[in-house]
Amino acid sequence: MNKIIYIIAAAFIAVSCENTLDTLWVHENRAILVLNAQLFQDDTSHRIHVGCSRDDGCEIVDNATVTYRINGGEYKVAEPIIVTSVDDKGEPKTTFYGYGFKAKLSPGDEIFMQASRATLTVTGTVKVPESAATITTVDTAKVTVPDKYALSMSRTRPARQYAITVTDKVGEKNYYLLRSGDVFYRLDASGEKVSTYSCGSRIDTSGEPILHSSGNLEDVFDIADILDSNEYDIFTDEMFTDASYTLKVTDRYYALSSLYRGAAWDAFWEGFETGDRYCLDRYFKVYTLSYEEYIYLNAQSSYEMGYLDELSEPIVLPSNTEGGIGFVNVATPSVWTVHFPPQQFTGTPPQNPYGY
Repeated sequence: MNKIIYIIAAAFIAVSCENTLDTLWVHENRAILVLNAQLFQDDTSHRIHVGCSRDDGCEIVDNATVTYRINGGEYKVAEPIIVTSVDDKGEPKTTFYGYGFKAKLSPGDEIFMQASRATLTVTGTVKVPESAATITTVDTAKVTVPDKYALSMSRTRPARQYAITVTDKVGEKNYYLLRSGDVFYRLDASGEKVSTYSCGSRIDTSGEPILHSSGNLEDVFDIADILDSNEYDIFTDEMFTDASYTLKVTDRYYALSSLYRGAAWDAFWEGFETGDRYCLDRYFKVYTLSYEEYIYLNAQSSYEMGYLDELSEPIVLPSNTEGGIGFVNVATPSVWTVHFPPQQFTGTPPQNPYGY
């Protein structure tokens, strides 16, 4: 049963405060809808996930009617997100990714979501918060770090470290989420940006004590490190209440190629000729979370990385929906962008555009 729950969890795992994961699928032999939505105030494209939980398991629901409205306005339909691709045999296949809608959200907005299938209905309401954190500066420097992926642990590698200074909002208990991403720009002869490629960036936060108390997550043989993984890089202002704190993170090593980036990465470089220019922006975002979402992400991270066997302590996930189970929330960021200088294309896509 735990294996089934683990597979489904990433899509729409949630449970009421009275339940634990052990009893997630047991609802007195009746079906119940699951509604999950993690919205981000700075995005304009949003996604809602719907599932149906029964006593014998759970299924993703791709035929629900999903509607939403903002600030009591008219109801609008969230459309199914279906992506068509080609499988290993060259045959077309479709993949369902939930229900999507586009909207520009502002702090104070209230979003109501509803999902229905047959006689079942689940609803959720969430209000867009103000950002409690302010990123006041990001400093960066070239450093040498242990190469944790080398055969010999004594080896080192060059990296780029980022010192992210966050100022807490005075007089409140606050909860945060750290994210980062890269945006590549193709430049024309006049220096104007003519095309872009965006993706999340991989940063190593294992040495940052506010995110990982053990500070040595790469030692996969240490069970304490596994349990302290903090998969979502969430943290509180406990160590810097009403003050500032500087988080230090470094680049994770990985090759910049279609193997990691996908077809869109290759498509971005099509038409580049030697000498053409491009540039890179790396952004850091510190999202303000509600207390309930902090508990939710912390519990889910603990479950995914630490819920190891039948004897483990049950992990409780909060639910804030009505008529079913699930969790809906929206987070608001403070953003800082690091602008790297333009570079010239040398004939192949860069393996290291970060300058180390």
